[in-house]
Amino acid sequence: MAILVIHGGAGTVPEKYLDAYRAGLDQAAQAGYAELTATGDPVKAVLAAVSAMELNDKAFNAGVGGAPTREGRVELDACVMASDGSAGAVAAVTNSHNPVRLAEKVRTSTPHVILAAEGAERLEEDPVPNEALLTERMKEELAAWRQRDTDQPGRGTVGALALSDDGRLAAATSTGGILAQYPGRLGDTPVPGAGTWCDERHALSGTGIGEAFLRSVACRSVALRIDLGASPEEALRTGLDDLVKARGDGGFIYLGADGTFGFAYNTPMLAVGYRARGKSFQDVQREPGVHLFRG
Repeated sequence: MAILVIHGGAGTVPEKYLDAYRAGLDQAAQAGYAELTATGDPVKAVLAAVSAMELNDKAFNAGVGGAPTREGRVELDACVMASDGSAGAVAAVTNSHNPVRLAEKVRTSTPHVILAAEGAERLEEDPVPNEALLTERMKEELAAWRQRDTDQPGRGTVGALALSDDGRLAAATSTGGILAQYPGRLGDTPVPGAGTWCDERHALSGTGIGEAFLRSVACRSVALRIDLGASPEEALRTGLDDLVKARGDGGFIYLGADGTFGFAYNTPMLAVGYRARGKSFQDVQREPGVHLFRG
């Protein structure tokens, strides 16, 4: 029952970038599903999918192309969780193309769950200058923000979930944060339970207004409601309502150990994709609500 589900961010995608998002989703889904079917390892699958999106300089807000702070530097966050209960995350990384790979090092090679800034950056074996992460698109968006002089946030995150044939789950999420955020701001992505969650029964990755995901412990809350008897549809719908109550919006991708998978969002768009036996889909969706399938 090998299944891979990915997202490339919630919110709005300008028309001129739609083709780049679709191509990027397709590339990430191919990379992740190929790894999943070849190795049977869900962690390797989510790392492959998220890494592909982090390296894509034409779309997505993660890795290369992460949103800069108001001072013009890129600070990256990422998290990896597995169904065995292990988790690793990094925050405020400024020197890596693939912060999700650093998060995996935290998970497997340290006694910690989250490392930030310099501590996380020391894990990067091939550091790059921060300027290498700042694309022309993001320079233009920062300049436009400075002209508007507003705190209206941008949004966007990438994530992947995988279920192996033997029933193991994994989740990974990566983000550049929000455009023109304060230096040092951490969102939900590197916080297990908020923007990323995985246990023996459920895997989730969130995208949207990170502060709302933090306030509502969004991903863990969805999983807990299912454990307490709600259907995945009910739990995801309530999770979206929680984001609104917490002064935000966004979306989730969901994957259950029973083969239930899909996505839910209350923003105008969600970049999303999935691969399973006989199923393949990647697009920028424009139908907010809860969309679930069976593997």
